[in-house]
Amino acid sequence: MHVKVGALLALAPFALVVACSQDSVVDPPEAGSTIELGPDGGTATSLDGNLIIEIPAGALAETVLISIAQSGEAPASIGPAYRVQPNIALAIDSTVTYRYSPSDVTGRDLEALNVAVDIGGRWEALPRIAADESARTVSANDSALSFHYGLIEGLASGE
Repeated sequence: MHVKVGALLALAPFALVVACSQDSVVDPPEAGSTIELGPDGGTATSLDGNLIIEIPAGALAETVLISIAQSGEAPASIGPAYRVQPNIALAIDSTVTYRYSPSDVTGRDLEALNVAVDIGGRWEALPRIAADESARTVSANDSALSFHYGLIEGLASGE
């Protein structure tokens, strides 16, 4: 009996490594949304509907599981910041749209709002392609699925 238990205990770490390494491309965050998208493209949206990433056909070479969740680990943002996984380059730019609430932008210059990415603890604006005050959205292009997205006033923040 002791030999069998000892053998099982000796193999347990290997079983754990195998179980954790199979199909673990993305570790979906809690309270987030996930979707599989591939070469045909598609749309990934946060659970609250405020971050929308439209990935065109041809941007992804293979099917990937994309997750989006609010993040408290990003620099301060106007409204919530979002963590996106995986962080990969795209063959064709995506369109990232951030929907803001009126209370988040009270007293702010709406013409200066930009979707931004976290580059080492500070925000950098993405190339803005549209802003719609009535829909309360700002859109930008991104050549990757970036780690964090947020909304800022101006071109950079948190320096």
